[in-house]
Amino acid sequence: RSSAPSPTLSAADQVVRAQDAVSVRQQLPGGATVVWYRSTKLNRAAVSVNDLPNAATGKTYELWLESKNGTMLPAGLLHGGTTLVAVNGAGGSAIGAGLTVEPAGGSKTPTLPAVTLAQFPQA
Repeated sequence: RSSAPSPTLSAADQVVRAQDAVSVRQQLPGGATVVWYRSTKLNRAAVSVNDLPNAATGKTYELWLESKNGTMLPAGLLHGGTTLVAVNGAGGSAIGAGLTVEPAGGSKTPTLPAVTLAQFPQA
């Protein structure tokens, strides 16, 4: 019998593996994919990106969560590539999520048009 501790899951992995997790998969022009995950039980969201081109010099990708009143709240930054990250904020109550290209360091409100917007399935 092994006494080794079980590996601790990252916050993003916890959301993906949550029993109540819902996901929305999106294919972007150029072949990149984005998968949004949400767990109301954990009150968290996560996003997986695959083959997302790096943002242009002086720019970054910004994650957003859409609150129930329709406000888009900043939820983290991405550089591109392939990664799985937890989204900052109360993801469990979000009704949607988005990804935009912003100036380096991010913005307080999303710059449109968005790279992608998703609506979470409602319980």
